[in-house]
Amino acid sequence: MNTLRDTLGGQVLFGITSCAVSNEVLISFRDLLTKGWSAGIIDTFDGCHCRTVLAASRDLGHPLKEASWKQLPESDFVIVCGTDLSDRQPLLMSLLRRNVLETGTRVAVIGSTDFMASIRSFYFATGHDDLPVWVDILYNMAAQASEGALKAVVESKRTGRTGAKRYLRDLQKKVAMRTETRKALAAMVRQYLASKQPLLIAGQALLNAQHASALNNLARLARLKDLDSRDRLMILKRDGNSAGAWKLDIPAQNRPGSKKWLKAGLVLLGEESAADIAAWTGRSGPEFLAVISPYLPTNLLNKAQVLIPRPSWLEEEGTYTASDGNETAYVKKVLAAPGDIRDTWQTLLALADRAGCPPALKTLQELTQKAAAELNLGPRI
Repeated sequence: MNTLRDTLGGQVLFGITSCAVSNEVLISFRDLLTKGWSAGIIDTFDGCHCRTVLAASRDLGHPLKEASWKQLPESDFVIVCGTDLSDRQPLLMSLLRRNVLETGTRVAVIGSTDFMASIRSFYFATGHDDLPVWVDILYNMAAQASEGALKAVVESKRTGRTGAKRYLRDLQKKVAMRTETRKALAAMVRQYLASKQPLLIAGQALLNAQHASALNNLARLARLKDLDSRDRLMILKRDGNSAGAWKLDIPAQNRPGSKKWLKAGLVLLGEESAADIAAWTGRSGPEFLAVISPYLPTNLLNKAQVLIPRPSWLEEEGTYTASDGNETAYVKKVLAAPGDIRDTWQTLLALADRAGCPPALKTLQELTQKAAAELNLGPRI
């Protein structure tokens, strides 16, 4: 990496990292790639999700400040869209189930899995491809039922009241919505508008690049009740520290284009799948590939020239950022790493030193303080 940087320039280098690592590791990775190697591309494995949220924020005209999971217990109506909480978020699933049983919280699910079949109030089955249309229908039905919001819909579409209703009918035809489904959706909309503390949960299916409009419409849906949409929309991330990586500006702001000109890269793995890795390394990989991993990535054995072991998440400690981006938690290691394997942040600082950029920070505590300053968050959880 150092040789290619010196001969061809840092623009031929790239770095891709997991978001299932601590803030301290993320900062060390970022500084190595930017200050040590001046890499042309730095991204995360969930960078496309981050870019979808940024696109939604630009379209709305303000940042999406997300709801906290702590708001779930106080919510009286919850709409879950594009995710199976029982599979992806068991803690949230448990909290939501308890709310329904103890306080009568009503739940509506829109997606491919009816994960709360026995206790939810509404379920609307749809595949990932039709999700944006369903959310558009939901928002427009709610807007037309809310007198103050219909004017905004009419003005934004410049079609008049009749045109707004025609637009809604066209959307319903697009997904072949039956009469009984329209009636059930209308009943759900009425209950949502009558609720006092609603919460909208956007799953990963809505974070694909082509679904930014659906994320926008969920945010607008919250605003129909004169509530601050920035704290009524919960966006579920893919990895345990995605929010930390996003706030530390590690994902590329724009979608990386062709990677053919990239000559060498550093890949920091957490628990990524073979498909995630292949999307970046291709069939044969770049001329030089270094991998830092807690496991033996068999699909990279014929691509990587260097494999550096790192501890698993159970074997090293550090801070992790909550999904809403507002708090951090310090997670202690529960197992000792085998042999003489260094902590990941130590490996990255050693690489920065060899890259001719001796790190100013030498200890985990110093990295933790730097992360806290950059994240600008409240007290730890």
